[in-house]
Amino acid sequence: MAREDPLYRLRMPLELKELLAAIATKNHRSLNAEILARLENTLENGQTCIHGVADKAQTYGQPEDAGRDAQAIYRSIDRLTTDQRRALQGFLELMLAPEQ
Repeated sequence: MAREDPLYRLRMPLELKELLAAIATKNHRSLNAEILARLENTLENGQTCIHGVADKAQTYGQPEDAGRDAQAIYRSIDRLTTDQRRALQGFLELMLAPEQ
């Protein structure tokens, strides 16, 4: 990733960040590189399903009208490039993965 690439600030639960940071260290990567590698891997494997977003959003303390918010998100997703969609999908799948 080049320094000219767009910067994107991301909020995530502290526990997830700590887990990803530990994995990144084991893989000799920065946290950013680990997240990108996981997103790219997910997308290269053809995983395209992003169902369950509204349900998971409520788990993370979103408002009761998460279904309406999810529709706005889906409209925004329609405007993304293919690469942006793939990156977003990988991130969402990581976030929606069952807890172990």
